[in-house]
Amino acid sequence: MWKLADNKWVILVVSYLVVVGLSLPYYGWTPALLSVSEDLGLDYTQAGALSSVTALAGGIALLLGGAVVVRTGPKNVILVALVIGIAGQVLFASADSYPVAMLARAISGVAVGLMMVAPFTMAISWFIESRQAGRATGVMVSSDGAGFLLGLVLFGAVLTAVGWRSGLLWQAGYLAVLFVLALVFLRDPVVAQPEQATPEADERRTGATGVVLRALRSRNVLLGMAFYVGVWGLFSLIAAWMPTVLVEGAGWSESLAGLFASLPAVFGVITAVAAGLMSDRFVAKRWTYILVAGLATTAAVVLLAVGISVGNYTLAAVALPLVGLAGYGGMPLVLARSNESVAPEHVAASNGLVLGSGFLIGGIVYPFVLGGVRDATGGFGAGFVAIAIASFVLCVAVQLLGRGERQQAPSAPSDGAVITG
Repeated sequence: MWKLADNKWVILVVSYLVVVGLSLPYYGWTPALLSVSEDLGLDYTQAGALSSVTALAGGIALLLGGAVVVRTGPKNVILVALVIGIAGQVLFASADSYPVAMLARAISGVAVGLMMVAPFTMAISWFIESRQAGRATGVMVSSDGAGFLLGLVLFGAVLTAVGWRSGLLWQAGYLAVLFVLALVFLRDPVVAQPEQATPEADERRTGATGVVLRALRSRNVLLGMAFYVGVWGLFSLIAAWMPTVLVEGAGWSESLAGLFASLPAVFGVITAVAAGLMSDRFVAKRWTYILVAGLATTAAVVLLAVGISVGNYTLAAVALPLVGLAGYGGMPLVLARSNESVAPEHVAASNGLVLGSGFLIGGIVYPFVLGGVRDATGGFGAGFVAIAIASFVLCVAVQLLGRGERQQAPSAPSDGAVITG
């Protein structure tokens, strides 16, 4: 009998909604940054630290979350993550001091990391058996654009209308709705049980820590980590610094600068979905397409760096959607390749490593380094040139090592997530 909870497309939609929803505990409070700073008496360094601690906690949760998903299953992790996210938003809304606000943001960061790795694993695992993992990956990666609209536009208006404290409670309510949807409609994929004792079967029963270590042995997982550090570092840097670059350098308004800084994620929806579909159809050419995406990303960053260096901010603005089209075009290809290069039960570990490294290293180091270069040189040009070089190294040069890497075909039944013991 057909059931909604057994339908992979329903599971994909709900998993997608959860990933989109992580924008609320991640950056859904930032439209009210000035109000938060005034209420709590924060300086700019302290206000920036609220975002940094969220990213740090989220990155650690992502890296370790893969092992947790392996042992408990993605649904349980999704439900726990949503509860943690609700708690973080409620605590932040009631914060009356900087230490409480930092604790709330750290709690929210843990929710963000788990709300990324578990839904990705849930969605991809349901599509591996039918060899449609790339399609699911593309849909999930495209969630960034919808997350921006939800977190910064829709709930940004809510924060403005009702105040930041009440607005955070509204966000907690939205996460509660996602909890109900996940509880009702999500179901862990069926665990693949080996029929007889073999060395391969013993590997499949390895504990969570061993699964993570085995995933690290895959060259494609390591290449995926490098690619995601490059592109997520770039996107994090643009989100953190491009509004300031355009306001200070071009004299744009904050709202217009913020809109253009969001263009990579918005335009990236197009190529993320398209690349996911292409990944399933042209597996043999995936390495070539990844290199093309890496080269295109580097070219777009070079254009962005040139525009900023020479003070041509119109050129820099034109480069922003190109960065998104190129970078997001490579992300589902790289993640699908990584996941298909490990045993089905190791997909959660692969997701945690690839997504976590990008989030933790790229999301924290890149903006920090650019800020340091800005302080040292008095401008942003040199920093963006360095980012262009890093993009070429991580997204092109390192990816050359992936040529000829044999991928493991999906096996049935496949869960991609759950191991007991």
